[in-house]
Amino acid sequence: MPNKNLAAKLALHTFSFALLLQALGCASGQLKPLPKPETNKGVAEIVVVRNSNLLGSPNAFKVQVNGEDILSIRTAQYAILRLNAGKHTVGVKSFGGLTPTTKIDTVEFTARDGDQLYFMISPHFSKNNEIEEIPKSEAEQLIEKSELIEIQYQ
Repeated sequence: MPNKNLAAKLALHTFSFALLLQALGCASGQLKPLPKPETNKGVAEIVVVRNSNLLGSPNAFKVQVNGEDILSIRTAQYAILRLNAGKHTVGVKSFGGLTPTTKIDTVEFTARDGDQLYFMISPHFSKNNEIEEIPKSEAEQLIEKSELIEIQYQ
C-alpha cells in the first residue's frame, strides 16, 4: 500500500506543477501597441473573441493583425481593434495539437469606414486552431460572457 500512496502523491504533485507552469506561461493581454488609425483614411473596428470552449482553455493564443503578434487571448476574452479602412489579415497563432508545432490560421478581409467586423477564435486539438468571421448576433452572445482586453495605440 505505501507504494500506491507514494505513486498517487507523486502523480498529483506532477499534475499540479504542470498546471502551474502552464498557467504562468500563458498570460493574456496586449503584446505591442497598435498604430493609431488615421481618421482621414476611414476607420473600422474588428472584434476578436475567443469562445469559452474548455478545449485549450489553459493556453493563451496570439492574435495577429497583418502578420504581427498584437495580443495574447485566453478563453472567454475579447478585444476591439481599430484599424484604417483597407485590406487586412487577422490570425490566430498557437503551439501544440497532435503535432507540437506552431500553427497559424488567418482570414483576409477588406474593412470599410465605419465597419464593425467580428471574428471568433476556436481551439481544436487535432488540427489548427481557427479564426473565422461570425455574425454580430453570435459575437454579442460570446462577448456577454467574456472579459475585455483593453487595447493601447501609439
